[in-house]
Amino acid sequence: MIGRIAIGLILIGGIGFILSTAGYSAFTGGREAIVQVAPAAEATIGIEDEYNGTPIENGEGEIILDLKNNSPEPVELDVEIEDVGGVDPESIEVVQHPSELQPNGQGSVTVGCSGRAPGQGAANVTFCVQASGTSTAIEASKVAQGLNIDCPS
Repeated sequence: MIGRIAIGLILIGGIGFILSTAGYSAFTGGREAIVQVAPAAEATIGIEDEYNGTPIENGEGEIILDLKNNSPEPVELDVEIEDVGGVDPESIEVVQHPSELQPNGQGSVTVGCSGRAPGQGAANVTFCVQASGTSTAIEASKVAQGLNIDCPS
């Protein structure tokens, strides 16, 4: 009788462990974070930005967003311009960005005027930095909104 009770408890405990493990895997495997980078940046999984929320303008018409990979694995990056207000969309482009950040590595994304349509004034630009990890299934997006680029004439 005691043996049957012990086997029953082991079975119930095993099922509970399997269910809790499955729940944990489902939770960690599908992590997503979308962070609005303004005016106070929030921490997100794996990627941390150092943009302080102040519109950046310089004479060359560029926005530079500094990124740091806080995850223990390399992170692949992709940058897309989502919206350009006030100027011809052809006049704004992703000037440069790293394709990958190493663990604890840093890099910067530069979005600026392409020179195809100079002298149009300030552009209100929204762009998104998407990061994906290799084995940790990290998917994080950073959206920088309301940033002004002054396209010099």
